[in-house]
Amino acid sequence: MEKQEGKEYIREIIENGKKEIEAGNREYIDYKIDSKALATLVFTSGTTSKSKIVMLSQYNIARNISDMQCVEDFRSTDVNLAFLPYHHTFGSTGQLIMLSSGITTAFPDGLRYIAQNLKEYNVTFFVGVPILIEKIYEKIEEQIVKEKKTTLIKISKVFTNLLLKFGIDVRRKVYKKIIDGLGGLRFVISGAAGLDKRVEKGLNDFRNTYSSRVWTNRNSSSTLCRKLQI
Repeated sequence: MEKQEGKEYIREIIENGKKEIEAGNREYIDYKIDSKALATLVFTSGTTSKSKIVMLSQYNIARNISDMQCVEDFRSTDVNLAFLPYHHTFGSTGQLIMLSSGITTAFPDGLRYIAQNLKEYNVTFFVGVPILIEKIYEKIEEQIVKEKKTTLIKISKVFTNLLLKFGIDVRRKVYKKIIDGLGGLRFVISGAAGLDKRVEKGLNDFRNTYSSRVWTNRNSSSTLCRKLQI
């Protein structure tokens, strides 16, 4: 990313902080934090019920970040495409994970440009709600129908899934065009409501070790639980 004049970048802020500590400044280290005190007020998404205000402490936030970093391979070289509003628990917690992991965040030009932005910004993962992921899958299906490959893909799925039982994974080659159409995605985190099982299975059928994975949450926007491969 090209550096813009007059802008502060998170990596520079972190490096400047390290220099201050090395110079003997202990203001940050010695600062006393009440981890259980109210730190922020945010909202649930309202996807499955009426939106509610949520009171979060620093402990709540830090625990969510720590838990996610324990179960997923976040990298400072990753690029995230941000869709969710930050005044919701799912969006705000997700973005804090990006910041704590040194991840670059890009913002889409609009929902109709998602496919274009995935490639344009070399996005490696994103946090989204089921309707968004289902729309992406619909676009894949539309392209398959447009190219008159519906029967071919159905037969290919039977063939590739059979080979998988023998430990042979050829999906990267068979579905190369579909996978390349998703840009450089490594994985996707889906939450706030359950992802359509047909979409889960469809994405799983296209999955390759080097393509992407989906984390799905079927309970609330504060928990991320079940993992799928795509």
